[in-house]
Amino acid sequence: MSKLRQEIASQRRTFKFELSWMVGIILIVLSAVTFHNTYRTERIITITAQAREELETAIDFAKRRIDTTERRTDAMYQSLEELHRKLHTIEGLLRGTQPPLMRGYKTP
Repeated sequence: MSKLRQEIASQRRTFKFELSWMVGIILIVLSAVTFHNTYRTERIITITAQAREELETAIDFAKRRIDTTERRTDAMYQSLEELHRKLHTIEGLLRGTQPPLMRGYKTP
């Protein structure tokens, strides 16, 4: 009987030892997975932040381009309006409906 008890005690120690190793290995694997997932999450956050910054830069650039284009368009419209007025004046002079030019007035 004592041999049987010794065998059972030995198997319990072996089982506890094996169980502690398995628990240790599981904890190590879980830690590695958690670390990997945390690293991936941080990497995703970093990539997302970089993408947001690049998008903001692109939006600012587009806004500047639009502002520049609007200013150029406004200047072009003003030039066209001025040209239209000058052509209207010239047309009036040619038809005789426009009063003669005054001295000191620069011709359009």
